[in-house]
Amino acid sequence: MKFALFVLALLPIVLATSVPYTTCGTSPDFALTGVDASAWPPVKGQYENITINGNLASPLSGGTYEVKITFDFIPVEDLKGNLSDLGVTFPLAAGPISFTKGLDIPSSLPSGAIDLKVTAADDKGNQLACVEIKFSLLRAPQDPEIDMFRQFVHKFA
Repeated sequence: MKFALFVLALLPIVLATSVPYTTCGTSPDFALTGVDASAWPPVKGQYENITINGNLASPLSGGTYEVKITFDFIPVEDLKGNLSDLGVTFPLAAGPISFTKGLDIPSSLPSGAIDLKVTAADDKGNQLACVEIKFSLLRAPQDPEIDMFRQFVHKFA
């Protein structure tokens, strides 16, 4: 039983998919080592875990974030706040860090090109990280029988 719980706890880590990203700034205080997701690219109507991994050069007592979202090159959202609002517990010690945030991807979102620009700053306002992630939001896979039925109906419509 304990082994089964251990395997279940490791499952999200083992099944993580590397997310392609570009850095849009660097900092001597933080080195980004990767971005992972439970599945990539995200699919509408599904739950997604995003994990950011990196190394802090010195302890961190607080910080802020900003997430700018564009959809088909149109700005649609600019979210700002404290990192603690996202579940980051301070103070953070120097060394390797990993932060995971879960997101429900609404099925009502339209399909299209998404551009996320995520920045983080320390409690003094110094930039820690800047990451840009681009992807296409896809619809959830349909049941093959329903798709076959739709094709059948369209032939006779």
